[in-house]
Amino acid sequence: MEEINSEGAKVVYGWSGYYNVKADYQRHKAKVIPGGIIQFSGPHSDYSFKMDEDLKTIHGTSKHRKSPGDPATITMKKVEE
Repeated sequence: MEEINSEGAKVVYGWSGYYNVKADYQRHKAKVIPGGIIQFSGPHSDYSFKMDEDLKTIHGTSKHRKSPGDPATITMKKVEE
């Protein structure tokens, strides 16, 4: 996340390369929903993330708009060096 306030957030969403998809990133404007949820939409998917109580883990979902079924789950955790 690059910036966050009560009205919205600027986020950077990146991914590693897999199959025929190259590693890349995108910047998005996100909505901040009461309860600490951040939502934004990419070209193909809608994303929703929430910070865990430990303040080191983010849980989220990715829902591809053209694919039926349950959303993919995403968990990111800060790793101490």
